[in-house]
Parts: sequence; C-alpha cells; structure tokens
Amino acid sequence: MRRVLAFVTSRYGLAGLAALAVIMVVLVGRVFGLGGSGDDGGSGTVSGGQASADAGESGAPNDGPTGAPSKPDPVVKPGQAGPLVVATSFGRAYVKSDVPAKQWRAALTKYATPKLATTIRTIDPMTVPADALTGVASLGDHGAVWADVDLPTDAGMLTFRLTSDGTVWRVDGIDWTPKS
Repeated sequence: MRRVLAFVTSRYGLAGLAALAVIMVVLVGRVFGLGGSGDDGGSGTVSGGQASADAGESGAPNDGPTGAPSKPDPVVKPGQAGPLVVATSFGRAYVKSDVPAKQWRAALTKYATPKLATTIRTIDPMTVPADALTGVASLGDHGAVWADVDLPTDAGMLTFRLTSDGTVWRVDGIDWTPKS
C-alpha cells in the first residue's frame, strides 16, 4: 500500500490523476450532453438527425454577426448638406487665410456651431499652418448626430468634429495633426 501511495503522490502520479479527471469530465459531459458551446467539433444536429434551428451552414450555432457593433450612419435630412460636405466647405474656408480676417471669420462662422463661432472670433487667420486641401474628406468615428471628419492638407491632417441638431450639420471643433 505504501508503494501505491508513494506513486500517487509523486509528480507522475499526480499528473496521471489530473489527466484521468479531465478525461472523466469530458466523458460525463458528452454522455449527458453538457457544455453546448458548439466548439466541440460536433455535427450541430439534435436527436433525430434534424439540424438545430440556430445552426449556420457549418453546423455551428449562429449567434449573430461577428465583429464590432455597426455604427449608425450620420442622419442627413433631404436637401441638407451632410458632414463630409460641411467639413469640406469649412476646410476650404479655413485654409484660405489670405483674405481679410473679418471675411475669413464670416466664411467659417456660417458652418460653425455658436460655441466654435465664439472661438473663431479670437483666431488670427495668419496662424493657420495649411495653405491648401490635398485630398477628399473621410468620415472617421461617427454616430447618428455627430461625426469626426479628416481632411488632408499640404501641412498635415485637419480633423473636424461635427454635430447635428437633427437638421443642419455644423463644425463644433478643430484638431490639427502636422505632417511627420
């Protein structure tokens, strides 16, 4: 009896007992149909040979779409400009800093939220680092009534934060990433 006890308490004995325990759990699970994760390589059928109602073509259960949840598209009312159009118009006016400051600010204010319009009144157009847009606007993070729009320029990337009141899209923030 001492020999058996010595073997069981050795590392080989303990490894064997652990393997036996795992095998027993798997066998009990298969016999009683426990687990149900769909990842066990099974056929995806229920008793009687019928495919389960929620099984996909591969036989594995279909638990819906994979990946990140889809984002709602920005809501644009008919006849109104969407976030890409507003951002492009604002961007063109923003980089056109060779006009008088009052004219520059007026061109931006018509696309800006009241909060940003207040900030624009304090900006000197000569401090704008870009002179021209070099590409088309692209939609970044967004929701139904907000959007981040990236607009490439000759000096880096402008990112505008736009919001909508449900009808009109307006620029609410400006961010700048210089070329590296």
